[in-house]
Amino acid sequence: KKPGGRDIPVVIGSVGDVPGTGRFSVVYLAGGTFFELPDQAQQIDSMTHAARLLAPGGVLVFDANLPRTLYMSPQGGQIIQTDSDELIVRHRIADPVTQEYVSHYVITGADGIRHFRVRFRYAGHGELDLMARHAGLRLAHRWGSWARTPLARTSSYHVSAYAVAA
Repeated sequence: KKPGGRDIPVVIGSVGDVPGTGRFSVVYLAGGTFFELPDQAQQIDSMTHAARLLAPGGVLVFDANLPRTLYMSPQGGQIIQTDSDELIVRHRIADPVTQEYVSHYVITGADGIRHFRVRFRYAGHGELDLMARHAGLRLAHRWGSWARTPLARTSSYHVSAYAVAA
């Protein structure tokens, strides 16, 4: 919707389904979707494929909650704030041993009641850096928000950008 936005080619889908190599200046794994991959092996494969898609000078970017945030937020049910007329209730169960959590979302609105279950296999930024190195990438930037605030002990979120290693 922004001026010039139509001039930017965008591919929406699974990074593993995008053919070719060296096509993109940015590969963005949106909204924590990287962690919906069920295990470390598939996460490494996805990051490796994303690295192959990068043109020279390109970056792989993704955002995610820091793992400690999962344990600081309330377990069990919680009402999620929204700007819509829908009521969203989330029930989350986290397991630090398996690095997994499951979120159940119950959404009520004009079209009825819907239920979504999402399983995540999370990783801390140190593990992500190792996955990136395995994929031939290096950490270029890491921030505590999209506003590029520094990542700090009090941060609950990070934005990481990886470039092709020299």
